[in-house]
This record gives sequence, C-alpha cells and structure tokens, in this order.
Amino acid sequence: KMVMGWLFLADGSCPDELAHCYGEAMNWKARTEEGSEGGLKYKQLFFPALAGMLLAEHQKHFPSEETLNEMTRLVEYFAGKQERTGGWFKCFEGAYNEFKGYSAKDLGMLDGMIFGFLWSAKQHGVKVPDDMMQKAEKCIQGILSGGGLSYGTGRGGGDPTGARGGFAMLVLAFAGQTQHKLWKAYLPLFDRVIPNMNKGTHVGAFHALGLTLGCRMAGQVTYSKLTKKWLDAAIDKQDAEGGYYVGDDEGSG
Repeated sequence: KMVMGWLFLADGSCPDELAHCYGEAMNWKARTEEGSEGGLKYKQLFFPALAGMLLAEHQKHFPSEETLNEMTRLVEYFAGKQERTGGWFKCFEGAYNEFKGYSAKDLGMLDGMIFGFLWSAKQHGVKVPDDMMQKAEKCIQGILSGGGLSYGTGRGGGDPTGARGGFAMLVLAFAGQTQHKLWKAYLPLFDRVIPNMNKGTHVGAFHALGLTLGCRMAGQVTYSKLTKKWLDAAIDKQDAEGGYYVGDDEGSG
C-alpha cells in the first residue's frame, strides 16, 4: 500500500485511494507486521520506513500539522531502533539480540531508506537529533562504494538493484544534498543496473520503486534509459486482470 501511495500521489486522479494509503501510513505503528526467521519472531522496520517516506512526500503536496506530528513520532521511533553501527536492522529488537551469528548488523536497504527519510524530515522542519544523524551518516559512508550501498555492515558486494540508494536520492534532492557521496556514487551505477533489473537481483515491488525514484532524480537521460528498456517489457508481462508480478527472487524480477 505504501508503494501504491506513491503512484496515487503521482497520478492525482484517485483521491479516495490516496487517502486510504495515507491513512495506512499514518497508522504505521499498528502495521509493523510480525515476521519470523529461523523460528524467531520480530517486528519489521520496512513498513514504518516506507510509511515515513510516503508521509514526507505527501507533506510536500498536502502539508498538515497532523502529518508533521506523525513524522516526528517516526523520527523518535527510528532513534530508538538505531543499531550500534548507526544503521537499522529489520528486527524490532535488533540484530545483536536475536541473530548473533548473522554477519550483517544492519541492512543497506533500510539504512538508505531511513537515512533519506531523516533528511526529508529535517527539510520539513522536524527536529532530528544531531547524534542520530551523525551516526547514520557514518554508517552510510562506511557501507558505500562505487558499487552502491552494500547489503549491510559486515557484507560487501555493492547494490545490484540500484534501489538501496535510489530511495535516499529522492529525499537528498529535496534536502538540497545532491553533492552527497551517495548521490554521486549512484549516478554511474544506474547505467549498470538498469539492464539487469530482472537478473535475480532480489528485485521486489519496492526495490523496483527505489530504482525508479533514483533514476528519476538522476535526470531525464537516466530515467529515459529505464523506461526505454522496461516499459514495453512491462506491457508484455501484464496479466489478463491488468496487474503484474514483480518477483522477489530468482530470475522473475
């Protein structure tokens, strides 16, 4: 629903549907769905991260004190979930408590999304603690290379999808941070990842959204490469009901 909220914002012709997605975003705390891994249960950070980004974008077009107040609560929530690395892991309790043998102590995808949200929140006038921002910045710089943001602290490999930093580029642009190292790293990266969007690089629906946002922020030349490569292919894959399957793994992305 958070991904659909972006589409309704961009389209502008579905106010009721947009209002529904906005309402879900505002209700993010009740929607941090429980998941499990290795028999251990946890609360996910992906929903509040996506909700925060949607609320920040919604605030640009429909400013309200109510939205700002919820963004403030999200900043406080993320501050309480920030790992010692300065980034964020998917588990409510944190990687250190539940997954002691797991090499990644944060996730590059969440790092990029939440880091971007914090910049956007600041631009909207929400107070973001300086030490929180500094730790997040240090973490981002530590897992960033010419190949993009890595999977997370402890694991390299760059960003084969282009999405991890793509989310952050949107709000970095809004915050006037186009000289940031992350921004500069992703400009040449997009040319390499666009042709491989369906090559089993863990591309789910919100990964595709991240890449699309990043390419759009990179400018019309890069965005045109994305649409020229994949628009006709997407039309060919549309099912009889009008929808699409965007795979999460293997070669079905």
